[in-house]
Amino acid sequence: MGGNSPVSDHVSAELKKAVGLHQQGKLVAAARHYRLVLEMEPRQFDALHLLGVITAQQGQLDEAIALLEKAVQEQPNAAEALNNLGMALNMAKRHAAAVAPLEKAIAFNPNYAAACNNLGNAYHALGQHQGAMTLFQRACALKPDYAEALSNLGAALHSQARDEEAIAVLSKALSLNSGMAEAHGNLGAALMARNRPQEALAASVRATSLEPGNAVAQAQLGSAQLAMGHMTEAREAFQTAVGLDPDNPSHYASLVRCYTVEPGDTYLAAMQSLERRIDTLTGDGPIELHFALAKSYTDIADHERAFLHLLRGNALKRRTIQYDEASALGWFARIRATFSADLMRQKSGLGFPSQAPIFILGMMRSGSTLVEQILASHPQIAAAGERPYFHEAYSGLGRSFRPPLHYPEMTLGLDADQLRRIGQRYVELLAATASGDRITDKMPSNFATAGLIHLALPNARIIHTRRNPVDTCLSAFSKHFSNEQPFAYDLGELGRYYRAYDSLMDHWRQVLPDGTMLEVQYEELVEDFEAQARHIISHCGLEWDDACLSFHTTSRPVRTASAAQVRQPLYRSSIKRWRPDAKLLEPLLAGLEIIPRVFADGDQVEN
Repeated sequence: MGGNSPVSDHVSAELKKAVGLHQQGKLVAAARHYRLVLEMEPRQFDALHLLGVITAQQGQLDEAIALLEKAVQEQPNAAEALNNLGMALNMAKRHAAAVAPLEKAIAFNPNYAAACNNLGNAYHALGQHQGAMTLFQRACALKPDYAEALSNLGAALHSQARDEEAIAVLSKALSLNSGMAEAHGNLGAALMARNRPQEALAASVRATSLEPGNAVAQAQLGSAQLAMGHMTEAREAFQTAVGLDPDNPSHYASLVRCYTVEPGDTYLAAMQSLERRIDTLTGDGPIELHFALAKSYTDIADHERAFLHLLRGNALKRRTIQYDEASALGWFARIRATFSADLMRQKSGLGFPSQAPIFILGMMRSGSTLVEQILASHPQIAAAGERPYFHEAYSGLGRSFRPPLHYPEMTLGLDADQLRRIGQRYVELLAATASGDRITDKMPSNFATAGLIHLALPNARIIHTRRNPVDTCLSAFSKHFSNEQPFAYDLGELGRYYRAYDSLMDHWRQVLPDGTMLEVQYEELVEDFEAQARHIISHCGLEWDDACLSFHTTSRPVRTASAAQVRQPLYRSSIKRWRPDAKLLEPLLAGLEIIPRVFADGDQVEN
């Protein structure tokens, strides 16, 4: 006797009907026939796999994952089923669990672009950003017209501050699929980073109009509104994001930046509830939650609890960072050794003569955003924000030496033409971002290159913002920075970094010509605002303008951690801010070489 049994014939017939309906987009009917197949043959691979795909599309993620897990048990080498299982796990925010099936899918099919993209999404959610970037690049190389992967790659490039590349990639994604809300949102973030605020806001609005229920798009719109100083609109967008995705701590962290939390706040209660199941959060979720709770408890003056959350959030963040402290502090020592007074005299006046740049530099959280906002209020000054342009202008030159040299040692071999090219290239990059008689660049880390800045741009103005060292470090410790500040998440490392920075700034005071660098002490600026503001404008070679007194009304994009504060009139609460017991701060005080007893008396101590 030959042929199939009546049962197997019936299974084949039902499966054929199900697949046909599935291909026609009739998902409910297709699912019904897949279930009939599984009633007759519970281990039928195609029915398990394809019903898992449908239930995932319908948002029934627990059932989808169970079906897809059974499917890959039946055919462990089925790359498509492995990919769909990983995608369903990503949708359920089980990103760590998604990694293994997606890695298997790629192992079985190295040219599987969708699996590369999905694994990139899992890595990104888990905070493995470089790995995610590599996978998105691989997906795009395998499939150049893959709009979703291009959008993800654009977002990854933006996270690495490669925004011109990000804009190009995202524009290509949207040329392939103009209805991608996520790509519009990612484009908005990259445009904002390039100081194109109106285009950025338009892209973010477009994203939310396409998908009002997309929490990520709503959060990106909130970030754009916050950067523009539209506080009410930003708060509304973040509230919408929280409502759509209430288990995502990053939305709460963004929301509480927009207002002062009060006792009994609904969102604080929601965060407290989320804290009770913090072990279920993935990626940076626990870190974001601790920083959001710290800000909220600070607002309601529960300072002890706030600081405990800062300790926990910073400790978690520190575990994700590779930081070679000896190398970092040794770098500062090499800079001091390289930029001798003799070197500064020998190479003086050789650079590009532009007077346009105004560098605002120093330790972050030292008042640099306030100083830039004052300057931006002057009609002849444009604010470019924090720009990596000076590093870009000089970073390639060291490769021309044999053997190749890096900063600072490369400076010894720079001739007049090379110094001029550094300055000219920097001005070109800056002018492409903002236009004015003077243009500010408030990248704080430029303090490490102040000597080279003067040699490459001898007529540029430099403003060094300073603040009480303990207040500066505590303020930095209270922030989860969007760009990496690897020294900022451990009190001891933070104190030692500050001391090395302070030593370098003392060196610049000795070797830079008089009048090159203006020192602005934050506490003095707040206490005697107009006189200090006038001094700042005078240092930039401009006549005073009363608009600088109303700095908080100046409309411009601000993307730093001070975006909300600079929209407020001058306040003094940041001076001698609340400080925890000296015992808790012992690592910081030791790093700063401040005597705890003196600190406890409330005196400002600078060694």
